[in-house]
Amino acid sequence: MHDTASTVLQLLKQEKLCFIALLHFANVLKWGRRMFFSYIFSISFFPGFDPYSKSVCEEELKEPTDKRMFVVAAALKAGYSVEK
Repeated sequence: MHDTASTVLQLLKQEKLCFIALLHFANVLKWGRRMFFSYIFSISFFPGFDPYSKSVCEEELKEPTDKRMFVVAAALKAGYSVEK
C-alpha cells in the first residue's frame, strides 16, 4: 500500500512538472509570435513612429495611445519641457 501511494505521488509530481514546462513553452511561443507579427506588420503595413522623419503632434501628446511613450520621447528630444 505504501509503495502504491508513493508511486502515485511521484507520478503526480512528474505530471505537474510537465504541465508547468508545457505552459512555459506555450507562453514563449505566444511571445515569439507576437514579436514576429508586430515586426512584420510594422515593416509592411503600419510604420512606427520615427522621431527623425515625423514632427511631434500636440494631439498625440494629449491622447493616451499605444504610441504615446514614443511621442513623449520624441518631444523631449525635440526640446519640449516636461510641463508642456
